[in-house]
Amino acid sequence: MSLDILELDGGGQKGAIVLAQLKLLESNLPAGKRISDVFPLIFGQSVGAIDGSALACGANVDELIEMHVVEGPHIFTAQNSWWKPWRKIT
Repeated sequence: MSLDILELDGGGQKGAIVLAQLKLLESNLPAGKRISDVFPLIFGQSVGAIDGSALACGANVDELIEMHVVEGPHIFTAQNSWWKPWRKIT
């Protein structure tokens, strides 16, 4: 018995790269099939967990891309980041 698992990486706005790959995968699925129909187990870390949860609930990739485009700049800003590589550590 085999089990297909989809794991989505985190990384803030870099999640858009994962979504671009998923868009290609989704476009090759038979009509009416969703990613959640192909992968019975979807999980991720950070933003990948958010996207994975949405996919598992039946969202399509276009909806997630729209969410990243609209909300991403408000969520992933330098002000909201706990890690600022340009900050001098003393």
